[in-house]
Amino acid sequence: MLHGRGGFHLVMLTFHDCAPCLVRQALDAARMATPDEQVQEKVLRKVLAAFSEVSFMQYPARLSYLAHSIVKQETSCPDPYRRLKQYFNKAAHRLYPSLKHLVSVSANRLEVAVKLAIAGNIIDFAIRDLETVNKTIEDTIQKPFTVNYFQDFEDVIKKSGKILYIGDNAGETFFDRILIEEFPAEKFSYAVKGGPIINDATEEDATFAGLVELVEVVNTGSDTPGTLLDLCSPEFQEKFNQADLIIAKGQANYETLQFCGKDIFFLLRVKCPVIARDTGHPIGSIILQYKRG
Repeated sequence: MLHGRGGFHLVMLTFHDCAPCLVRQALDAARMATPDEQVQEKVLRKVLAAFSEVSFMQYPARLSYLAHSIVKQETSCPDPYRRLKQYFNKAAHRLYPSLKHLVSVSANRLEVAVKLAIAGNIIDFAIRDLETVNKTIEDTIQKPFTVNYFQDFEDVIKKSGKILYIGDNAGETFFDRILIEEFPAEKFSYAVKGGPIINDATEEDATFAGLVELVEVVNTGSDTPGTLLDLCSPEFQEKFNQADLIIAKGQANYETLQFCGKDIFFLLRVKCPVIARDTGHPIGSIILQYKRG
């Protein structure tokens, strides 16, 4: 692997360590989709067989998409994470007033809003309890950015006319709303998935978070993890290309959009050893990275 400035790789392909993680994720999804252990075993065997033949010279998101497509097909469940997404939507809704208050009493409102947006990124398939979310919020607010392009973030957003904010997970949408509300809303469009994949946000989740009343909400036209532009709809590709600036949340968007050719800010918390190795920063790091197109 080659490295870019700041330790970031010029190529982010699938590490060997990704495979067992994705297999485990597929098995967890199968268990959420059905109590039938025979179906769960069938999913496991099919994912293992598929991974034994697939090339690792592609983004982890493509392997994840393959695995979850098998889960959906074999369990006949189009959205295994639906109950989990609803749980975190409701939990984030309850948190929203206190988080807004936290921003309002802060010496630097925008910095706290950015950190909250990154803290919300802890809501993913591996986190099932609110205690972890609350601890992450406290930890993220207190610690400095590991990769810090905050001043660029503030300056570039003020100068940009069309900003496409690409969300990540359900529930996290409330944290994104808090950040967007620090700017003129007409600048923003908010992107969600075109269909259920893991616990990623869809239009239903954006609606629950009140984002449809605040900004234009668009969907990618695909149900892949991250943003695999070649699998997105022509309408979304046009929206992406016309944007002056992209804001992308989470690890999967970092993986898939590093070299999209646009001015882009990545907001994420490092949550796994592979991303830690790729970014050159330890698990728990909060990253506000700016890459110019």
